[in-house]
Amino acid sequence: MKKVIALVDGFNIYHSLDENQSFRKYKWLNLRRLTELFIGKDEELGDVLYFSAYAFWEPDKVARHKIYINALMTANVTPILSEFKQKDRKCKECGKVYKSYEEKQTDVQIAINLFKVAIDGIYEKAVVISGDSDLIPALRAVKAKFPLKKIHLLFPPNRAGESLKRVADSYSRIREKHLAGAQFPDVIDLGNNQTLTKPSEWK
Repeated sequence: MKKVIALVDGFNIYHSLDENQSFRKYKWLNLRRLTELFIGKDEELGDVLYFSAYAFWEPDKVARHKIYINALMTANVTPILSEFKQKDRKCKECGKVYKSYEEKQTDVQIAINLFKVAIDGIYEKAVVISGDSDLIPALRAVKAKFPLKKIHLLFPPNRAGESLKRVADSYSRIREKHLAGAQFPDVIDLGNNQTLTKPSEWK
């Protein structure tokens, strides 16, 4: 069996669903199950790594995000969290300075982990769930150093780029049928009278 690992750009897939009102109900997404829909019978999915960060200035979103990450962990998905940094920006029209937030570590984390597991020989094929062109240098570097390692890009809805396609060995698109077929149950039983419930805002 060929060893497969998945690396998920959490923000990329989240925003692809959030921007489409009819897709918001699919945010309760089992990323392991989703990846399994795209691998062959001769392939075995190992680690699924989920890269994201908490939007700490929005506590309601953080609460939902934590529930979701706990749900992912029940499916043996490993979260790798970065941080947002506060940054001053100036309005181009009025010149006023305002606070903004920027998260730039996720791309680097994906790149580092993709390279690390290649060096460690953990996989023969990597499924990268993202449509972010910032990953191109990392994908090129891995392919140059490990030409026999296969990289399959799995594009979230409305996330795709010709430049990304050219650096991968293959690609697929996540469609609504895949999202619908990879949902957690609304209530996940953790045992010991504990449960995780799909946030009402995602229904």
